[in-house]
Amino acid sequence: MQVDLESLVSILQRQTHPIVPAGSELWTADDIAEYLRMNSRQVKERVVPVPGFPQAIWIPSTTGRRGQPRWKRSEVIDWAERHQDRRVA
Repeated sequence: MQVDLESLVSILQRQTHPIVPAGSELWTADDIAEYLRMNSRQVKERVVPVPGFPQAIWIPSTTGRRGQPRWKRSEVIDWAERHQDRRVA
């Protein structure tokens, strides 16, 4: 049986990572901190409260209390890229 490299990569990815569309992936404050090269505390205190930052998604627990907030990956990246300096050097 002959398998090309692309097919092999696809098979391995399905076995090691659940298939979640990139726009639907949810990030924690730690994930956002890693992306922005900040620490999680700074993200929670200085980034998340900024007007226009994407709204958090709160996943409920069986006790009825809210868990930790999550944010859509694509929305966080779009938000960050909107703040790119557009000045001409």
